[in-house]
Amino acid sequence: MEQTESLPSPTPEQAPPPPKKKRSVSRFLGYLLITALMLTLLGSVLYLLSDINHRQYRLTTRQSSLIIERGRFMPMGFERFTPKNEVLRPIYAPIALPTGVNFTSNEIFDDRTDVDRAIFGLLSGWSREMLAADAAAEFERVVTYIDRCELLPGLSEGQRLELQTLRADVAFTRGTHTLSGIAEQLNQALAEFESALRLGTTHKAKTKAWIKEIQHRIISYRSSQSSPSPQDAPNPNPSPQASPEAQPLELPAPIPPKRKTDAPKWQL
Repeated sequence: MEQTESLPSPTPEQAPPPPKKKRSVSRFLGYLLITALMLTLLGSVLYLLSDINHRQYRLTTRQSSLIIERGRFMPMGFERFTPKNEVLRPIYAPIALPTGVNFTSNEIFDDRTDVDRAIFGLLSGWSREMLAADAAAEFERVVTYIDRCELLPGLSEGQRLELQTLRADVAFTRGTHTLSGIAEQLNQALAEFESALRLGTTHKAKTKAWIKEIQHRIISYRSSQSSPSPQDAPNPNPSPQASPEAQPLELPAPIPPKRKTDAPKWQL
């Protein structure tokens, strides 16, 4: 009887390879895990870049106005800065540029405090130029710039001292404009009284008294302009020998003509 040889059992090294289907599933899961990790990493990078861009500011111009822009929550791009806080919205609203000024800048600011100080530098510089030019037509714009600077929360101590000086210069300029208006009204009143006396008014005595009083005020004003020191000021009670004649009062600074309804009242 023939004896059959028993086949040796397969060792682990000789185990049959796994089916192709299982290998495909394992490979797919590996690719899927790697793709998920790459997408997660890419998303993190995009988020960080967007957050950095969203924290940046810049100043630009649009339609003759200075615009404050903030970075979009994207890796790049800017849009007009409109704070959610209603108190801050007027502070960062568009600012009208002075006549004939073209502003261009590529500077990027990483903090809103830097934006405030840059805005102050621009507005204070423009204000000083307009005050030095004594442009009465631009005076209200200067006042607007100073008011806006007062609202900026991120100014340095030195800038706040400079702002105080600007406020003082604005007050001085406003005072000179007020004096100009008073001088103009005095000249107009003197001309009217002289015309009334020449045409034969029934109030001759009062007219002559007003002419003398206005001439005295014009002379006193001129004296104060040439010698503003208190010890050199003219005598408020002039002697009768003082000359009653006075030339029209020269205005300290040219100002645009005002309507009678808008002119401030002058109490003699």
